[in-house]
Amino acid sequence: MAPLSTGALVVFALVAAALALFVTEWLPPDMTAVAVLVALVVLEPYTGVPARTAIDGFASPAVVTIVAMYILSAGVESAGVVDWLAGRLAALDLLPIYIAALGGLVATVATGTLSASQAYDAVSWNVVFLLAGLLPLGQAMQATGGAAFVGALLVDAAGVLPPLALLALVYLLTAVLASVITPPATVVLMIPIAVATAAEIGVSGFPFLVVVTFAVATAFLTPIGYQTNLMVYGPGGYRFTDFARVGGPLQLLPCAVTTLSVSVVWPL
Repeated sequence: MAPLSTGALVVFALVAAALALFVTEWLPPDMTAVAVLVALVVLEPYTGVPARTAIDGFASPAVVTIVAMYILSAGVESAGVVDWLAGRLAALDLLPIYIAALGGLVATVATGTLSASQAYDAVSWNVVFLLAGLLPLGQAMQATGGAAFVGALLVDAAGVLPPLALLALVYLLTAVLASVITPPATVVLMIPIAVATAAEIGVSGFPFLVVVTFAVATAFLTPIGYQTNLMVYGPGGYRFTDFARVGGPLQLLPCAVTTLSVSVVWPL
């Protein structure tokens, strides 16, 4: 196994530090995410990750959609017609969901359903900064070789684990990563790793691909891993660790069900 590069070590250290701060709640979660973002910019000489990557999270469709949905939710309380139309466009799949949401946002303000200040106040900005600040970690892991290192560890684990246990390990690793660096970043990071790992041990890659997609869709350990939880996290007044208390045990159930079901439908 090739040694970790300096950049990968720095990125893994940032992931570990973010996770520790989330658990201890020494800083508010959104401030932790902003600190990670700033650290990526400052540490560019060591990671080789462009500073632009650190702020790309704010342009992510996931972030744009969440901002728009906060505003549309506020608009529903005032009228509902404009927001109903945006919802129908999204449901009909005529437009990408974030474009439909943005269209509804603009229409909500343009028609006077909400004023610009009301639209601004409707957004839980701590949630936006939390999500946008962590998205670049996935890109940084890829750029620094951290993703390749994780893949090598999985291949090594295959030497002592049967394929079914390795499938469960991929699920758990994906769910944990999605709970820290967000599901969109985790999908991009883990699908190549999972498929390559399957190829290395001589089994079908499709079950591993399916497990990754299920794991990012059922990451309940933190509000970061599940966008519905993320949207209610701020307005509901929840603590970050509240989700881990319920989501930790819950995470084991879909892991067992998904792993066994996938192995039956798509044999390894």
